[in-house]
Order: sequence, then structure tokens, then C-alpha cells
Amino acid sequence: MIPGVNITNAAVCSALTGSDPTAYALVNNPTSATVVGSGITAPGPLTRIPALATLNQQDLSQKRTGLTGALQWRPTSRTTVSLDWVYSELEQNSTNYQVQTVGLNRNNTAANFNTITAGSSAATKRGLYATCTARAATAILDAIDCGQALNGGALVPGMGFSYNPHNLEPYDYYNNPASVGYVANATGTAMRTEFIGRPSVKLIDAKLSPSGANADYLKLGNVDLRSAADAAFFTTYFRQTSLRLDHEFNDNLSMTAIYGKSSSNNKTQGLLADFIRLDSGQGVAGNDYLVYDERGDGDMPLLNLGFDATQAGGWDFVKGYSALRHFQRYTRNDYETARVDFKYEIDNSTAVRFGLSQRKYGFATSEYRRLTGETLNPSLKEAGSNVASVSKVINWGTGLDVPTGTTTAFLAPDLQKMVDLIGFDCNCVNKYGDWRLSYLASAANRY
Repeated sequence: MIPGVNITNAAVCSALTGSDPTAYALVNNPTSATVVGSGITAPGPLTRIPALATLNQQDLSQKRTGLTGALQWRPTSRTTVSLDWVYSELEQNSTNYQVQTVGLNRNNTAANFNTITAGSSAATKRGLYATCTARAATAILDAIDCGQALNGGALVPGMGFSYNPHNLEPYDYYNNPASVGYVANATGTAMRTEFIGRPSVKLIDAKLSPSGANADYLKLGNVDLRSAADAAFFTTYFRQTSLRLDHEFNDNLSMTAIYGKSSSNNKTQGLLADFIRLDSGQGVAGNDYLVYDERGDGDMPLLNLGFDATQAGGWDFVKGYSALRHFQRYTRNDYETARVDFKYEIDNSTAVRFGLSQRKYGFATSEYRRLTGETLNPSLKEAGSNVASVSKVINWGTGLDVPTGTTTAFLAPDLQKMVDLIGFDCNCVNKYGDWRLSYLASAANRY
């Protein structure tokens, strides 16, 4: 339970209970201790528990192109002109496939949800979900479209808050009987019980390290799992040119003049899609709990997800929770220098050197992201598809000394298939939503 919170919603109370009392007491022993460096003694559980346990595989490809050149000219015996240039281009494509426990508290201990009833207003219930608020562009804000532009500005027939029939607002999607995602619920907050998140995790069994400081074995139920494909595609262009003049005015006085300029430009595009498994581990046949075990003292702990993670039926692209991310980032570095050096030889052992130089450095960066957030996406049902059609199996741990029992294969989104289906990389408004990118989504990252 959540200390200090009066929860009257029966579904919430049910979801927040079910841990084994002995295991719960083991990792939540309310002893007192002094916080290091503060001199403050406070009660509370001291056992450290691993969070965000993750299996990750990176597919990486790189291609580098490099060119160099030099020209030299001696118009006289006392003069040499040299030109040097360099060009480099690095392309890198990286996709991280990962399956992990989710640390997000999806309900965010919302007081409204803890006390919601069937008689609560639709506006109050809608506030528990992600929402889209349309706006026109201003001098300091970019526009947001929630379906009005393509669908005449009217609500979808039969819906209370949705303007886009291909991407309903999450509240309408789950609670309106006319929706393909309708889930019957007594309080009219369908799916929010499943959206409770971290507080609903059930501790079935636990073991502590010899010192008692760490939980090195956990058996868990009602764990949220996330399977994601997180890709970044970037190209860096580097150019450098320098011109040098060496000249002897006479036997005593000489000069070296150099002018150089270089620039480095990076263009990055990021794409992400994820599947979610809500409240995994219900103890079916007593063997589908998630198990974390680092008692083997190997290079990595055992992480058994407790189910066949390669099956499409075990995952979903959850409306209002699963993310589609698209961003673009640009970075530019410029460097320019000019220098003239003189040398005057007074005799064979004495010389005077003097000169001047100027350097100029420039930097600029900007980042563009969606203004509508990453979770206001159509469900696969709305897009006429399913998990099996837009996924791929990732075989993890090949060639590694993986603890016996660790999950070594899982289903992950196929980014290209997700792009082909929804077009979330278009930087446009299409029938599924507003995918336009704006630096105002992260204005602090532009300078």
C-alpha cells in the first residue's frame, strides 16, 4: 500500500495487495540508520533493490570516408605556397533492442484515481489519461493539431473528446463502447487499474546478500515490462583547409603566414517504438513470475522474465502508454585561424621572433521533437495491424556466458515496419496524428 494515502477505489486496493508477508518484511525492515554525511537518523527500509533490470543488444554499423590532398608551389627559390585539405564523413546506424522492467509509476499516486467512483465527472476521469490540446501557432508557440485539420474540426461521432477517428484520445478509446479498444469497467476508468504501475508489484520471495544490504534474489509478480527498439542514425561531416606561405625577404628576414578553416557538422535522427506487457507475472501454474538472481557471482545476474517473450500475444502497443519517438538534432562546430610569424636573424646565435594571430570559434546546436508527446499514438487496432505484423525476434546473449535460465530471446518492434504503418517519422500531420517536429519542444537545447 501507499503510506498516508486513503484509497477507497476497490480495484486499486486489490491491485496494491498480494505480496508474501515474510518476503515483504525482509526487504522492508523498518530499521533506523544514519544517512551518510548528514548526521540525520531516519526510519525506513535500508535494503537496496535492483531497478530497471535490462537485457540489451546493440546492432551497430559504421562507414567512414576520408580524403586528403596537398598542393605545393614554389614560384621563386625564396617562396613556397602550400595548400592542404582534409575531408571526412562518418555514418553510424545504431539500434538498441532492449527488454526491461519498467520503473515508471503509471498512476503517479493520483489522488483522483485513488478515490474515483462511477459518478465522477467525465472530465475528472479524462484527466487520468494522456490528452491532446489543440492550439494555433503564435510568435512563441508552434501549432498542435489533434485531428481537426484533417477531419473538419468536429468531434468524432459518438465520442466525447476525440477529433481523429484514426487516433482516439485514450479516455474515449478505452471507455467509449463505440471504440475498438473499449474495456468495460464499473467506474468508467477502463485500463486505469492496469495502469497503476510500480506500486502494484507483488513481492513473492526474496533473499538478501550476506551483509543484508542488498536484495540479491527477487521473485516478483505484476511487473510491467517494456520491449523497445531505440535507434539513432547520424552522419558527421568534417572539412579542413589550410593555406601556408613561406617567404624569405632576404638572408636575415623570413615570414610564415598560415590561414586555416575547419568545420564539423553532425546530423542525427532518432526513432523509438516500444511494446508493453502490463502486470506480468500472475502466478499461473506458479511459474510465470519474474526472477532476478545474482547469487551465482558470475559476470551478470540471472534475469528470467517468466514467460515466452518471443510470442506476440505476450506484448501490446498500449494506447496512451507505448511510445513513438522521433527527434532530429543538429550540431555545428567552426574553427578559423590566421597567423603571421616573422623571424629576423641578427647573427648566427641571435634571432628575434614576432608575429600575430587570430582565432575564432563558433558552435551551434538545435533539437527538434514532437509537441504532442510520445504516448499520444494510435493503437495497432486503430491502424489495422497487430504486434505480430510489426515485430521481430531478438536473440540475445549469443556467445556470452549467460546464466542458465536467463531469457535469451524476446520480441521487439521492427522500426521500419512501424514507420511504414504509421509514418511517425514524416515531420507532418497525417491521418494518424500530428508528427511535426519543433525546437520549442526542447527550446533549452537550441543555442
